[in-house]
Amino acid sequence: MFDEKDMILEAKHVTRRFPASGGRELTACNDINLKFYRGKTLGLIGESGCGKSTFMRFLVRLDVPTEGEILFKGKDLTRLKGEELR
Repeated sequence: MFDEKDMILEAKHVTRRFPASGGRELTACNDINLKFYRGKTLGLIGESGCGKSTFMRFLVRLDVPTEGEILFKGKDLTRLKGEELR
């Protein structure tokens, strides 16, 4: 259906946990796997509070996942720093 050479971004096993009261953890995103292809539209839908905005914050580097990787042209965006992000 999609040609792998046209894949521009891939999220693999992305999870985000936040500390909560009483030593508990709140999981906002749990094991998300997505592929983004050149020229294709992807809609992200879900219930309120399911982690849609949290996931999108990873893509624009406003937050980082607790686990997993987000690959852009083979480089993990969650690990890049400073000039590498340019």
